Amino acid sequence: MKTNDISIAFVSWPGGGKRRPIYIISDENNKVRFYKITSKYDNKSPKIKKYYFKINQWSDAGLNRQSYIDTITVGKIDKSKFKLEVIGKLTKQDAERLVVFLSSQN
Repeated sequence: MKTNDISIAFVSWPGGGKRRPIYIISDENNKVRFYKITSKYDNKSPKIKKYYFKINQWSDAGLNRQSYIDTITVGKIDKSKFKLEVIGKLTKQDAERLVVFLSSQN
């Protein structure tokens, strides 16, 4: 796994979970840090939307529809317990835009 890879993983939360695309932030010592990727945007509040990064070249990234990186929470997966399947990666343009987006969040 590399930074900018997009993978499919089972992401859990209290009371449930589902398989979803994730954006890999780092892969070190068998631990993968990631942001969730979602296609659900329109019904989110303005407060939430400001943390959603729009992937302009979503098809080139291996995604099936317009998608957004949810930068609110960094998730962690122990690679020894889950099989991660890489489906694509952000284009150079989207990766560069994401760096600017994240720096503006601080």
